[in-house]
Amino acid sequence: MASDGHFLHDRAPVTMRRLGLREERQEEILSGNIRHFIGGEPRPVDAEETLMLCAYLRERMAEMVLQDNDFRPDASEVNRAEQYFSKKYYEE
Repeated sequence: MASDGHFLHDRAPVTMRRLGLREERQEEILSGNIRHFIGGEPRPVDAEETLMLCAYLRERMAEMVLQDNDFRPDASEVNRAEQYFSKKYYEE
């Protein structure tokens, strides 16, 4: 691909140029790139696997505390995930 020579930004250290593509084609490329990056349609979260990951994270945090007495882990998000997925797991 080649630039059409029109500059969008001309500030150091980057000069950006348009590709000269139709807007529809740009949309196809960008949306395809985004789908490729995020992996397409969202999948359901496996509650049991999430709870196992929470336990794993707690073990790693405990190991880090043993290695560094000044380390104070923030497990608030792990706690929230455990609470949410424990309810979800036991409801199933």
